[in-house]
Amino acid sequence: MFDAAIVVAVAAGAFMATNLDNLVLMIGLFGRYSDRRQEVLVGYLAGMLIIGAVTFYVGKLAGYAPVQYLGLLGVVPILIGVTEIVRLFRNKGVVHDPVLPGAGSTAVVATLLAQLGNSTDTIITYSVLFSDANDLADYLVLMVFAGMALLLALVAYLALRHPWLSRPVQLYGHYITPLILITVGMYVLSNTALDMLPGT
Repeated sequence: MFDAAIVVAVAAGAFMATNLDNLVLMIGLFGRYSDRRQEVLVGYLAGMLIIGAVTFYVGKLAGYAPVQYLGLLGVVPILIGVTEIVRLFRNKGVVHDPVLPGAGSTAVVATLLAQLGNSTDTIITYSVLFSDANDLADYLVLMVFAGMALLLALVAYLALRHPWLSRPVQLYGHYITPLILITVGMYVLSNTALDMLPGT
């Protein structure tokens, strides 16, 4: 039970770290297509479905590597986190918001393309988690991914009516993200709970 809780916490942290920018993006898309928010939601969910499938299969392919080396994949999110920290220092904390697609795009297509183009870090980080997980942990990670995806859409929608919900993300999200990514990477390097669940 304790190991499962760790897996859930790590997967949730990984999603939050790699999707804070997507939250800002979704708030912008909901605002831009205010009369077609259902289409935005469809595009978002389609994008998340594609991202989830890609990360799962990439992770499983990477899982064919020798077991003793899988934990080394934790270096990847650590490098992403360190790169983000370096960029913050170079830009003196100034971070640009995600670029919204052109107004001429349909809401579904615009959201789908924006989501896919803005999710490289999610694909990389979750692929690492899947590569280091057994079958039971895979199910947990997938459930967390689906649950967090729905939660992000809900928060983005509510943030339109309650701007204070998104304010902390806009102010501090870019500082929190690299720290969570480094933590996730260190966890994978330690190679603990994902492989300790029954079925290993």
